[in-house]
Amino acid sequence: MTIHRPSDIAARPRPWLNRRPGECAFPVAGHGPETLSCCNPCGSETYCPAHRRIAHRGRPAPVEQLLAELAGLGLLG
Repeated sequence: MTIHRPSDIAARPRPWLNRRPGECAFPVAGHGPETLSCCNPCGSETYCPAHRRIAHRGRPAPVEQLLAELAGLGLLG
């Protein structure tokens, strides 16, 4: 599995075990108990839109597309 740096997609990663319902579970850094999860909004899905694409296609979308999606979610300043 490819592990992405938190700054690649995840705007506010937190420990996987501390994420809340509606937050992306995709692991972005760490290992074992220190694993960080993306935690971007994902509604009733397991992963946010960007991580769903990675999980289901195996390759990330272009950076421009990911940034546009994050901006649409209000996660970019």
